[in-house]
Amino acid sequence: MSQPILDGPVHLSELQINRGADALYVTGEVLARFNWGGSYFYPDFLGCLLFDSKRGRWKIYKAGNLHKAELDPEVASWQFRGKASEMNQEILRGLLSGYVRSSYQLLDPVYPGFTDAFLKHLVRGPVLSLTKPRDQRLDLEKVLAHFKLAVQLTNEGTPTFTEVSPVETPLLRNQDLIITTIVLALAQMDVTYWIEQLETMQPDNAAAQILGAFSRKEQFSSWDGPLASLFNLDKGRKQLEKKLQAQPYPEQYRLQVMQGYYGMDPIADKETEWQALCAVMYTYLNELSRYEPKIWWEYLEAVLDGLACLAQLADEQGKTAASLLWAIKVESVLQSLSYEQEGAEARLARHELVRYSWDNLDATSFQNIEVLNYLSYLHSCVLTRLKYFQGSREYFKQGSATNHLWTALWSGIGLSRQVMQFCYSLRTEMANWEEPYKEPYRIMFTNLVDRYVECLREFSGALLASSIPDEPLPGYSNCFTGDPETDAKMFLSLEREALFALKKVLEANGHDKSLEEALANVLAAIEEIS
Repeated sequence: MSQPILDGPVHLSELQINRGADALYVTGEVLARFNWGGSYFYPDFLGCLLFDSKRGRWKIYKAGNLHKAELDPEVASWQFRGKASEMNQEILRGLLSGYVRSSYQLLDPVYPGFTDAFLKHLVRGPVLSLTKPRDQRLDLEKVLAHFKLAVQLTNEGTPTFTEVSPVETPLLRNQDLIITTIVLALAQMDVTYWIEQLETMQPDNAAAQILGAFSRKEQFSSWDGPLASLFNLDKGRKQLEKKLQAQPYPEQYRLQVMQGYYGMDPIADKETEWQALCAVMYTYLNELSRYEPKIWWEYLEAVLDGLACLAQLADEQGKTAASLLWAIKVESVLQSLSYEQEGAEARLARHELVRYSWDNLDATSFQNIEVLNYLSYLHSCVLTRLKYFQGSREYFKQGSATNHLWTALWSGIGLSRQVMQFCYSLRTEMANWEEPYKEPYRIMFTNLVDRYVECLREFSGALLASSIPDEPLPGYSNCFTGDPETDAKMFLSLEREALFALKKVLEANGHDKSLEEALANVLAAIEEIS
């Protein structure tokens, strides 16, 4: 085994690398992607790469420096030896951090344990942090199958239960049952039917008993006041309160979400009901976060897993509209965790692995209302990446991080460009749209343009703000002119000017032809800088 070349303890996460190595982080990601395809670089690979300062990625211009080999951790480690190993250790750390992130996402699924073995070849000592997709918190399908149920969508896309053969699930915890109940409530399914199934199959489970009592409204007593106490008329409610207080501390808060759910007045509008239940959920979660912050965000991650499972099930069953709506809700919950530093990179790394068959930016794949929902989804995706980058700027200002989540912002910029191209491709279909669809489209398109501009502004602002006197310049600055102030003013100026012109047309409520021309100019600017 070759000797390690990097001494620990060491951080290998994007938030904790030296700011002078931030642009090299994506170099490591490039190496992992090539290794995934069976290609490896020789150790002097840096001389074969050219940074594309407009797209935030590295391009290869010397393909002869590649060789083919089987997937092997030691062979992968050789890429970082030779001239690469002579680098400043902070720079080498930036390269390795990006490689590790993509390696966990791409290589470990086909070669379990690849990344950990790779690190042993290169790092001597403990690794304090790295970017790895977080663990799955909730397997909704398995929990439901344990209770002989599965989700089946109707022709209209409404989720219903269907009975299946039971599946034994090891280590099924009460928190899994409670969070599953919350996810089903958020999905506006028949929660009472699910709880009845819990009570039937686990009659001695205190959590199931409490949920059952909530569904029967036993927490509300028609008797109150001195007479009720004197004659013990509210005995059932008191027993329920006592049983609830006997549960483990975190589970009390989870159960109280469902108590709040069954205390809500009936709401006919589904979106309003979703917002109301989210408000109930966050109320109890915010209380829990003051005492147990880690439990708080792990709980929300489990909710994320449940909603993502429903979105994928709907996709698998060909119900695109329903899948889109749940995918938007996944983004919404993910955004609520954007300012929680612990686990931020792991959340994004796992989220990037979620795939939908309809997410192909093909304008011909959707009906009118589906196009609007798809644009809403794309807006949510850009906003998620933007919020996580903005959160990382806060960590940087507070001194708890040494770098920003630049990869999140580049992803947001890249997706925004693709969305503009998608919207331009819609112009033929839009000509045949009915009038009620056109105004919502214009509103959504305006929001997408606003987020696009905000992404570009965030990049310039962060580039300038992260240049600290007597400290190494951000690596991205070295990739441009080397002067942060100049870079902040010049960065993507052509593209930004075209976007500002498009915004003016939107603000002036310009006609379709002028809007199409302004959008075409944005696409020309994107093409120019490619």
